[in-house]
Amino acid sequence: MATRAPKTFQATASLGRNQVRSLNACLLPGATFNLWEGSIRAGKTYVSVLAFLMAVASLDDSAAAGGQLVVIGKNLGSIYRNFFRTIEDSPGLRAFRGAVSYRQNAPTAHIFGREVQVIGVNDGRAESKIRGMTILYVYVDEATVIDETAFKQTLNRMSLDESKLFATTNPDSPAHWLKVDFIDQMRRLHDWRRYHFMMDDNPSLSASVKLRLQSQYVGLWFRRMILGEWVSADGAIYGMWDPARHVRPWAQLPQMRRLFGVGVDFGTNNPSTGLLLGLSREKRRDGGYGSRLWLVDEWRHDTRGQEAAQLSPSQQAGLFARWLDQPHTPYDTALRPEFVIVDPAALHFQRELNLLGIPTAGGLNNVSYGIATQASLLSEDHLVVSDRCPGFIAEAPGYSWDAKAALGGKDEPVKVNDHSLDGGRYVIATTENMWRPMLDWPAELLLAA
Repeated sequence: MATRAPKTFQATASLGRNQVRSLNACLLPGATFNLWEGSIRAGKTYVSVLAFLMAVASLDDSAAAGGQLVVIGKNLGSIYRNFFRTIEDSPGLRAFRGAVSYRQNAPTAHIFGREVQVIGVNDGRAESKIRGMTILYVYVDEATVIDETAFKQTLNRMSLDESKLFATTNPDSPAHWLKVDFIDQMRRLHDWRRYHFMMDDNPSLSASVKLRLQSQYVGLWFRRMILGEWVSADGAIYGMWDPARHVRPWAQLPQMRRLFGVGVDFGTNNPSTGLLLGLSREKRRDGGYGSRLWLVDEWRHDTRGQEAAQLSPSQQAGLFARWLDQPHTPYDTALRPEFVIVDPAALHFQRELNLLGIPTAGGLNNVSYGIATQASLLSEDHLVVSDRCPGFIAEAPGYSWDAKAALGGKDEPVKVNDHSLDGGRYVIATTENMWRPMLDWPAELLLAA
């Protein structure tokens, strides 16, 4: 007999047809491993969370006594954002809020009075957190980004007849272990169920929101995030790059509303770079004014082929500090860079800058996300580069995906001539919550070059 939630939790929201289909299917006997995958904002997280809550709500004490309830994700922060915030923020899950108790970053939650283990599994060591468990129900957030060993250990711990897995993911490389070992094997894995979702499956999305989301992705990311395809990363990363379109003279720099900060990539035997990101206020073709991002200025110290120029981190910090104090616009302005955002691996360089009185922050280093964001901005003409950024301009055309890494299911760029690109990526990705609401530069109103 199918597992059913109490009547008070039956109709919590208006669901789309695909959401209803997956919700009914995952609660049936024999549907042990359930995977919701497909495009972004397609409603898959919402319905998977609802399914997990309904399963827990329907437990009787005898069934619950046999195993543990678990929520797994890359880290506790992402679990909170994707699982618990979905419960807090979704009107359709209002009926469940009083039954869910969780303090952010805590190792346990309580759902319908039952203890739930909350576990981050971002590397191979995390597998030990799961070893020894007997898992009754487990929710896995963003399955492609968690550690493979930990995921497979989770499956091993599901040793009860009633055990169930509820997992979500966006598409990744077709060589990713989740695709190769599980999705591609569904015909022989009789207790696995795959529910493929597109944005049209989400009844809460308006047509205007769908169009806006579609405009934010290009190339590889459009195919994955919007079309829901499992495709390889290969070829040029910034295939849309065009100097005639994306490069402007620094001498003609428009007025800046803000100078968000400098993204710094430190190198000892490789170049050290710093890219200054600003937000413009400039005239559009329709006569109005709009704002877009500019890489305004660049600091670059390149030791290659210069024996005498091999400098210690403290000496490089001194060079950077002097550059930071210089004017960065061709006109007088009271604006100064608000943040210095450094490669999070370069803690020693951060300390040297701190000793000189320069506060620093570690940059967001999700490479794939940072590249996708930068590519989207370039594609939509939301990012312009001044000719005072020669390193970025030189590196962008040759930036490409690593074919060998792609064979192993990983999206990685070739680590050659990418230092200015990395600096730009750090500052753009890390300050996104500041500039994203301020962008208002429709591509169709772009002034002629």
